This record gives sequence, structure tokens and C-alpha cells, in this order.
Amino acid sequence: LMAILTVKFLECDLNAHQKYRFDAAPAVAIGLLIIPLFDTLRVFVLRLGNGKSPFKADRNHIHHILLSMGLSHLRVTIIILLVNLFFVLFSIVFQRIGVFFLILLMLIFMAVLSFVLHAQAHRHKQ
Repeated sequence: LMAILTVKFLECDLNAHQKYRFDAAPAVAIGLLIIPLFDTLRVFVLRLGNGKSPFKADRNHIHHILLSMGLSHLRVTIIILLVNLFFVLFSIVFQRIGVFFLILLMLIFMAVLSFVLHAQAHRHKQ
């Protein structure tokens, strides 16, 4: 559903007569989908790196890691929602820097967040 709405958002932005236009609509669209896109790619790479099938289920997704740290489903949902909201707002506020740099910055932020999350989860296990 999110993907369909994102495509519709991109289609609406193509209309030159729109009152509100985004200079970096693709980056805003990626901001909307950054968590599922990055999480899927991250888990896919982790599974391949561990010699497992990238399609074999495991508990390496972001929400599983947060749940294993003792957070409730509600808190995990709110955290993911707030992080996603941050990326959407970030991409809107800084759209003037261009699509490429926005997407690059979002990917760097997600990589850092992923590293911090894994470090916290590892510390929580001990």
C-alpha cells in the first residue's frame, strides 16, 4: 500500500500546475519508504554474508531487534514511525540540496542507525 501511494505521490508531482511541488520528489518518496527498503536490503546482505538463503526467515529485521531489547510492540511501532517521520521531514526541509545528496544522506543515516541499534542490542544481550 505504501509503495502504491508513493508512486501516486510521484505522479501527482509531475503535474506542472501543482500548487505545492517538491524539488526532490524522488528523495521524498524514498524518505517515505526508507525503513522497509533499507531493512530489507540490510537483512538480505546479512543473510548472504552468513551463507544463508536471502529468502529464509530470521529475526534480523529492525522490529525484531527492538522487540528483543524488551520494548513493547507499541513502543517499537512508535519508534519506527518517528524515525520514518524524521526522514520524510528531512527530505522535505533539505530538498534544495538535490535528490542524489538527499538519498545519500538518508542511506548514511540509516547505516549509522543500524550500527547503533546492533551495538545496543548486543550490549542488551550481555
